[in-house]
Amino acid sequence: MNTQNENSQELELIRDLLLKSRKICIVGLSDKLDRPSFHVAKYLQENGYEIIPINPNIESWNNIKAYRSIKEVTKKIDIVDYFIRPENVFSLVQEALNLPSQFLPRAIWLQEGITCDKCKDLADQKKVPIVMDKCIMKMHYKIFKDSNNA
Repeated sequence: MNTQNENSQELELIRDLLLKSRKICIVGLSDKLDRPSFHVAKYLQENGYEIIPINPNIESWNNIKAYRSIKEVTKKIDIVDYFIRPENVFSLVQEALNLPSQFLPRAIWLQEGITCDKCKDLADQKKVPIVMDKCIMKMHYKIFKDSNNA
């Protein structure tokens, strides 16, 4: 029963985040068509979200300027979504959560396969919601597109 309540609370948090967010920064976004990050970003863009690519190895994604680091972004980000190796996630989440308060993201999102207790602790300290081990595209589809949830 408690697990069900936690799951419904998390689903409600995710629904709220996706409804109220417009700018999604994707750390590790690839410009290669066969990469999951490319497909997820394209889906989000097609569903009305502004994508802000972060990847020091590309100049642009889908004709959008890519940034080397989140510290270079000069606008408020709603969600920072991470497509990176789990062993590298903490330092990059820490970088986002140490931005000046006017640039602090509304939420941190760790894609499927990524969990990080240190990230959760830091996000909790900063009072920034964190979603772990979930695909933002799949959750958006489940909440807003799947006819079983309509």
